[in-house]
Amino acid sequence: AEKFDKRAVLAWMVAGHRLYREHGLKPPEAARMAKASYRSDSDPLAEFFDTWVEAQEGGFVERVELWSAYCQWADRVQLPHKERLSRQRVTRLAGAESRGLVAGRGVDGARGWHGIRIRTGL
Repeated sequence: AEKFDKRAVLAWMVAGHRLYREHGLKPPEAARMAKASYRSDSDPLAEFFDTWVEAQEGGFVERVELWSAYCQWADRVQLPHKERLSRQRVTRLAGAESRGLVAGRGVDGARGWHGIRIRTGL
């Protein structure tokens, strides 16, 4: 059996823990891509947001406007009615933290999200 220095092992463990605390785990690129793909596949609004919504500094989209755009998108892509989301679910998923939108009120007090707009000419 090999002999080892317990202090050296402890120092190695502490150094490893320090690196982990400073930098976290660095998953391989394939794992990061698989995670992003899974999130996109499991997000029922991903395709809608990718094609109909864009970032715009100073932009604001009211909840009702987003719902209307979602319905138009669903019609255009011929999304079966049983797969369409309710207005409440669209509102909840649009405001998901992972999407990074800032909820708030417009100048007229209507609720919605700052920093985005519905694309035109679709």
